[in-house]
Amino acid sequence: MTCRKVIVAAAFASVASASHCDFGGYFRDPKHYKEGTFAGSRFVTSEAGDKESPNITLIGSDDGSSFWTIHGVATQSRCDISVDFSPKGGPAALSGKYELQTRAIVWADGNYWNQLNIPDFAFRLATDSSIGGVWEDPNHLKRHSWSGFRMISDEEGDKEGDDLTLIGSDDGSHFWMLRGKYTSKADGAITVDFSPKGGPASLTGTVKDGAITWSDGNKWTRQMAVSSTPPQNEINI
Repeated sequence: MTCRKVIVAAAFASVASASHCDFGGYFRDPKHYKEGTFAGSRFVTSEAGDKESPNITLIGSDDGSSFWTIHGVATQSRCDISVDFSPKGGPAALSGKYELQTRAIVWADGNYWNQLNIPDFAFRLATDSSIGGVWEDPNHLKRHSWSGFRMISDEEGDKEGDDLTLIGSDDGSHFWMLRGKYTSKADGAITVDFSPKGGPASLTGTVKDGAITWSDGNKWTRQMAVSSTPPQNEINI
């Protein structure tokens, strides 16, 4: 009897593990996607620092230049989610489901976001001083991976402010969320709390000319997406 209970418990644990949706990562929204830009790009996570949470944070761009932050919640399995898109003009509680087989979030309105495990486009340096966008951290960078990439937003929905939200990955698999703020937007001065993932609680930095120079000596560079499709006159027929 005891043996049978152990077997049944192991079976239930296996099913629970198989149905757990660890969907943090990069997703692409086909309704806003524009090749050669970050339009339609979304970073999604349910981890606050390195701790799993029922709350979901999403950073994304619909035009490739401004980056919004919105929020949602997930069920215990994290397969079923609900996201509040109203801060950027969408529905207040759009339900979705992460499908393990297709690696996509399928939304109740018929849209779907495909997950990309690795970038399918190239990057090049950006030089403007806006903080909203995709950044590269050389201390964690691994090619052909999302490791070392961070998406930053200073907008809650479509409202710009001094508060910052960051989503990134140090290993290409797990995506964390951190918070920070501008201490002087005019001077590009920011501070970010890295303590939820084991870093300093108030690391200061300066945003200027497409770079964030941190007080610990690290330097992140802002990236632009480059189309992976060569120009028509370069294609060999």
